[in-house]
Amino acid sequence: LPATLHLLSKGIPHSNNLSILIYHRVLDAQDSICPDEFDKPRFIKHLKILSKYFNVLTLTEALEKLGSNTLPKNSAVITFDDGYADNYFNALPILKSFNMPATFFIATGYLNGRSMWNDIIANAIRKTSKSNINLSKLNYGVHKLKNRKLAFESIIKQVKYEPSARRDEVAKYISNICEVELPTGLMMNESQVAQMFKQGMEIGGHTVNHPILCELDSRSAKHEINQCKSDLESIINENISLFAYPNGKPNIDYNFEHAKIVKNAGFISACSTTWGTSNQNTDLYQMPRFTPWN
Repeated sequence: LPATLHLLSKGIPHSNNLSILIYHRVLDAQDSICPDEFDKPRFIKHLKILSKYFNVLTLTEALEKLGSNTLPKNSAVITFDDGYADNYFNALPILKSFNMPATFFIATGYLNGRSMWNDIIANAIRKTSKSNINLSKLNYGVHKLKNRKLAFESIIKQVKYEPSARRDEVAKYISNICEVELPTGLMMNESQVAQMFKQGMEIGGHTVNHPILCELDSRSAKHEINQCKSDLESIINENISLFAYPNGKPNIDYNFEHAKIVKNAGFISACSTTWGTSNQNTDLYQMPRFTPWN
């Protein structure tokens, strides 16, 4: 965004491409373990920039305008992945204060009280009084906690591409050896998702258990994608037509087979995490997005 503002200030012609931004959380304050996650002041700063220089649309509106070649100059879409409760408590009021829509991709298996494996690990590392974490029994080595952020990143890197059940097992093991209780209340409940939709936000699918789709057999991948759609349609009583691949790197986290499953499930478009912008030639089932951390 700062680079974009620089170009605009120099009089560079406006872009007809679509920018899709990825967010995950809007915290009350910056977190030491995950400092890249947005807090409220930083998110407000972004929305001030977006309101001044961009036309912010829902993803459905943007797709329609792309298809009809009527996309406004400097169009952007705000998306959130996973379904964190702070999306409801913090992001929603801020978005409404700017009269801006956003599209929220929800992993339905974590609604109503479950926590994602990475958040369990972050919580354990953040709160433990221990000076190191010994994961030798799991073949992940010993991690000193002098720098907790680096320890967290190292563990996440090793565990990320394990099967979903293994990731959950490792997360609970770490929480146990750190002598820290499992976190609660991190994700939205069904009522909050429904309220987001009623207040003008767009809801999309993000699987049930946030797996690496490439690690699953075809039957399991179909279940994750179709069940998520069914879950969300029951929650908001409307059709769900948008999807985002967990992690989202093509041929690493998902592949062409999964794009076909998404299409056959009735979704009209799906987002990846390939960095870039979209135009009329973009594959609707591999829409690029970027995270505006910097």
